[in-house]
Amino acid sequence: MEEESKTLQGTNEQYHADTDYIGKSGLDLINCSPLHYWERYLNPNHVREPETPAQIFGSLVHCAVLEHEKLERRYVSIPEEMNKRKTEWKDFQTEHEGKRLVTAEQYATALAIREAVHSHPKASLLLGEGVAEKAMWANDPVTGVLVKTKPDFYNPKLEFLVDLKTTINAGAEKFARDSFNYRYHVQDAFYTDVAGWAGVPVKGFAFIAVEKEPPFAVAVYVLDDDSREVGRITYRTDLNTYAECYKTQNWHGYHKNDIVGLRLPNWAFRNL
Repeated sequence: MEEESKTLQGTNEQYHADTDYIGKSGLDLINCSPLHYWERYLNPNHVREPETPAQIFGSLVHCAVLEHEKLERRYVSIPEEMNKRKTEWKDFQTEHEGKRLVTAEQYATALAIREAVHSHPKASLLLGEGVAEKAMWANDPVTGVLVKTKPDFYNPKLEFLVDLKTTINAGAEKFARDSFNYRYHVQDAFYTDVAGWAGVPVKGFAFIAVEKEPPFAVAVYVLDDDSREVGRITYRTDLNTYAECYKTQNWHGYHKNDIVGLRLPNWAFRNL
């Protein structure tokens, strides 16, 4: 793995095409098992599944909030009165070829979320100036692994990385659980370290959590040092596993395909 560092450049397509580099999504799969990573990124016969409605909506919201000037170039709202069984639907698709088609409700919701986020004083400050959706490539100095990240937003004045999360409940207790379940703490530590290796100064990492339904409540969170250290320990374990698999080209399944003892969860014994 030759050392290489590319900073804040490259398109989204170039970023995902760099399979020699591993990002946070790849580490999530390694954490599941190296075989899951191999299937998604290295299997030449892998069939990429189409985007889900939830993924399309998430991308729409990110564009509306972080890159509003590009919204009309990337997305178009389908008129509510559009009849998809008639020729007008095909004409509409042809007219807007290359754009993602979303419902009028989705488009309006994305704009409402944008308004809510930018009306929040601290969220607005974090997103006041900077670069959205730009990738960073670097070399892990410990394992030699080539790594990459694509932070939602980087504010060079504040030297903050910012990640936008849509959620059902943006309250602290619920978001803390989500942070563990979806490995946001891993993302925080990994993104911060990769930025440093790529020569990008970072003083902090903030999550902007916004609810997907009215009143579109917004909260801004910064993980404490202990939580971030757990994330760092976790991603280092995943990187070590990845480095070993890359070297041996043995992309094993669970528990290195060994036989493992199993015990029922404790609650199964409560009524005995």
